[in-house]
Amino acid sequence: MVAPWVDSIVRTQNAETLFRTSYMSHESAAALNSPIQDYLRELHARYATLQDGKVATYIPELAKANPDWFGICLVTTDGHVYEAGDSRQAFTIQSISKPFVYGLALEDNTRAEVLKKISVEPTGDAFNAISLEPGTGRPRNPMINAGAIAATGMIAGKQPSVRWRRIMEMFCLYAGTELSIDHDVYQSESTTGHRNRHERFAPGIRLTTQAAGRQGRYAVPAEPSR
Repeated sequence: MVAPWVDSIVRTQNAETLFRTSYMSHESAAALNSPIQDYLRELHARYATLQDGKVATYIPELAKANPDWFGICLVTTDGHVYEAGDSRQAFTIQSISKPFVYGLALEDNTRAEVLKKISVEPTGDAFNAISLEPGTGRPRNPMINAGAIAATGMIAGKQPSVRWRRIMEMFCLYAGTELSIDHDVYQSESTTGHRNRHERFAPGIRLTTQAAGRQGRYAVPAEPSR
């Protein structure tokens, strides 16, 4: 009998191959003579000169980002990809990793089991607020850091390396390409994240569109030492 996590990895790899094939079959014709592509270029030109806001500085490595980077990418349900500007510039997705890890926790456990440890109520608090439910101690929802930590702890696998591999393979599947590790971002977050040690396995994925995910650069910080 094949262990469930092995079967999951095999299914992930097969699905990723199909995902890539589907994407690549559509990408070449997607942007040719398309009003969607024209509109994206128009939007990019219209807003590229805006200088509002500031780059994130709460994580030192993020402060190095060029504020002039601006890219737009749109992917249709049938696999067509349209992009304009700096759409292939790598960036860390940070908390966007949370719903994917939560989804894997739901896949590995029953909904009732997950709800026992993570609630689904809105908080209105900051992402790094220690917002726990009175009485039960459950994090209010999986989108705050406390909830993401709990979700990561519910990923199936007898060893940390197995759980780490399963999370990485999941991100590879949804990215449509292989992931690499951004050690600089991980170390920067690990050094400065004193309020929590959020998302032990996936604190910040770096990604670019790279024309439908083909040969895109994606990165996940390395697994922390134990």
